[in-house]
Amino acid sequence: MDTALRKRRFLCAALIPTMLVYSLFVIVPIIWSIYYGFFNWKGIGDATFIGMANYIEVLQDSIFWLSLKNNLIIVGASVFFQVPIALVLALLLTRTTWFQKFVRTSVFMPMVLSSLLSG
Repeated sequence: MDTALRKRRFLCAALIPTMLVYSLFVIVPIIWSIYYGFFNWKGIGDATFIGMANYIEVLQDSIFWLSLKNNLIIVGASVFFQVPIALVLALLLTRTTWFQKFVRTSVFMPMVLSSLLSG
C-alpha cells in the first residue's frame, strides 16, 4: 500500500472518534437549542410552536445588547492586550537570557514540586 494513502487512512481513522465526540457534545446541542428556540416549552409538557417570537423577544431585550457589548469589549481587550504581550514573552523566551531561565523556572517549578509532594 502506498505510504501517502496509509497516512491518509490513519488520519481519517484518528479523526473520526474526535469528530463524533465533538458532534455529540457541541454540534447536536447547538442544533437542538436552535430548534427549541422556535417553541414555547418549559422542559416538561407539550411544546407549542411560536415561530420567531423567542428570537424577537431576545433582540428587543436591553440586557441582551448590554451583554453583547460587554462580550465584545472583553474580546477586543483580549486581542489588543493579551496577544501582543504573549508575542513579546514568546520572543523573550526563545532567546537564551536570564529572563528565559527565570520564567521557565517560575512556571515549571510549581508543577514539578506539586507532583513530587503528592507522591
